[in-house]
Amino acid sequence: MPDNLQDFKNQPMKETTLFRAYSERKPNGKIQLYLQTHEQVEEFFKTEETDQSNEWEDGDGYHQFYKRQYEKHGDSELADYFSDKHDKFGVSYINNGKINLALLRTVGISNGIEFEIPASYSEETLTEAVDTLRQVTEEIYKKFIRPVKIKSKSELEN
Repeated sequence: MPDNLQDFKNQPMKETTLFRAYSERKPNGKIQLYLQTHEQVEEFFKTEETDQSNEWEDGDGYHQFYKRQYEKHGDSELADYFSDKHDKFGVSYINNGKINLALLRTVGISNGIEFEIPASYSEETLTEAVDTLRQVTEEIYKKFIRPVKIKSKSELEN
């Protein structure tokens, strides 16, 4: 395991890795969270419309994010999947024990992005939340991204 965030960022992500994360508490108490996903995950969330957060900082400014391509409580399998999950860009990172899945809609996540997490989050809470984010990324990949091969055959009898 790398000794610090910079060492982690300098290690290239393996082609077969879907999600990776690293966090580090800074001297000011804030936690620097680094997230990176496979490019297929970013492509899945990518929309033509983006917006800028006025809350989530990256150290140099505020993150851009892809607008949702589904409406919560809509009539699609994707909407059903996200209907009970915390997915609102720019609000609390963790709400009622649920990680904000909007982190996955951040522009540039496949190249790696950083978030400045408030010092009020404990390392235990953040560790659990990031593990949930990893699990959700794997579920999204399996349910909605992974290539599906369907074979069908029909024969007409005369």
